[in-house]
Amino acid sequence: LSVDNNNLLNLNCKNINFSLLITSADEFPQLNFQNQSSEFRLKTKQIAHIINKTQHAISTDETRLYLNGIYLQLSDSKLRSVAIDGHRLALLDTHEFIGENKFLVDGVIVPRKGINELKKIADTFPEDDVSISLDDSFMFVNARNEYYLSIRLIAREYPKYQTVIPSKTTNRFHIDRNAILNAVKRVKILSNEKTNGIKLNIAPGILTISTNHPALGQANETLPIAYEGKATEIGFNAKYLIESLAVLNETDVTFEFNNELSPVVIKADDLPEFLGIIMPLKL
Repeated sequence: LSVDNNNLLNLNCKNINFSLLITSADEFPQLNFQNQSSEFRLKTKQIAHIINKTQHAISTDETRLYLNGIYLQLSDSKLRSVAIDGHRLALLDTHEFIGENKFLVDGVIVPRKGINELKKIADTFPEDDVSISLDDSFMFVNARNEYYLSIRLIAREYPKYQTVIPSKTTNRFHIDRNAILNAVKRVKILSNEKTNGIKLNIAPGILTISTNHPALGQANETLPIAYEGKATEIGFNAKYLIESLAVLNETDVTFEFNNELSPVVIKADDLPEFLGIIMPLKL
């Protein structure tokens, strides 16, 4: 093993010879893993909880870069995490948050790849606190002073997600989460491969989930619900509905809506800090 003056790293072993082009160590980027003036701490359980509840709603549309991550913002002494892809929204408030941070007040967007790395840290150190700091362009993470991560933030303005959240809803129904999740999975089998379209016919006391495929046939399933409003039929992308329900615990869930074209709000009885929204699908 030797280095010559031609910027070559020579590796020789018996009759095997390699010469690799190298560059000066001075050209390697200067790395920074901390900004102590904006430091705060989060439990890895909190990080995992945030990711598990919101990651499914991150957009994969590369033309809308500002939607390709989770938006973090300090709001009324709680850390709010939001993901939205134009078809659905996932929002989670973390109330056990201590720390003032000017970058979080304005809000930052953590990209999908950075979210995946944070998930790895949460899985590797499940019982730890991690130190997190921010500047204009980066998030710095320190776990146990032995694992350091620098994430470049998405330098875009996040859309006004609050406009998607209905200020009030006039209709709502309650249903067992497992019952509707499993029913949607079954009915989805015969839905259109492109739209995954299904219909929810909501009537007093009964919910009918149905779909119709011109080449395969049709399917429907009925479930009991707690509902006393007028009969309404709403179309959904079954994939989005399944992913939104799958992040909730095995308990009763509440669907809130105004009409068949308005955003549908999904809440869990045992998770008041979570809010999910799905846009209806015209079928």
